[in-house]
Amino acid sequence: MLTLFKYEVRKTLSLKIAVIVLTFVMEAIFLIGFLSGKGTNFQNDGSYVGFLMAGTIGLMFCGLLGPQLWALQSIQLLYRELNSKQSYMLFMTPNSSYSILGAKFLESMLSAVAGGLFFIALAAVDVLLLVVNTAGIPGEAYRMLRLELASEGLTANAALSAALGILVWWISVIAAAFFSVVLQAAIMNGKRFGALISFAFFVAVSVLWGYLKGFVLPHGNGLSGLLLFIGFDVVIVIALYLSAGWIMDRKLSV
Repeated sequence: MLTLFKYEVRKTLSLKIAVIVLTFVMEAIFLIGFLSGKGTNFQNDGSYVGFLMAGTIGLMFCGLLGPQLWALQSIQLLYRELNSKQSYMLFMTPNSSYSILGAKFLESMLSAVAGGLFFIALAAVDVLLLVVNTAGIPGEAYRMLRLELASEGLTANAALSAALGILVWWISVIAAAFFSVVLQAAIMNGKRFGALISFAFFVAVSVLWGYLKGFVLPHGNGLSGLLLFIGFDVVIVIALYLSAGWIMDRKLSV
């Protein structure tokens, strides 16, 4: 599977590099604005405002859209490979359907994790820079930031739990999309409007997933409720992966 994983990384590397390069360009614009307005507490209008706003907006778009584009590329590649006339070549390698699908899913999952950590860390650094510029002392800036977040009811544990919940949710979306593409390829391989059919399957799976989650799990609040939802999502992700691998093995690899 490691060889397959490396191959999947190479196939999707160009888009990842493009997003990261664009992110660093936006970060440079942000830093130009930050350094130009440093020491003014950003109270005075100046040319730095345009750079600061442009960099901030650009970084937000990169952070929000970048991981989505990466996931969409992986899903599109799977759809194209399973629905093309050369789809049989995917199964001519000495690898099981579970390994082939697992490599694709692992690449998407690790991209989501690495991308999420990268953009969260970058955002944290930029926010801290702005606070340090106001407080003047890094330690005091950190204390002010913690007090401000605590006053809004956001603690470190809550933030980490929420980030973990969002990450698991995003991985579950990818798993549902992969399963939908495999199901479409098994039922209507190469047919017209195959992408729309895959999307319809994805919507159906997502709705059923949400219904089961609401039916099976109690409507708990706090950390325990969040962990229950995360645990349920992990179980469904594994079930979707195993089901998609079984469909590929029985319906597509023959």
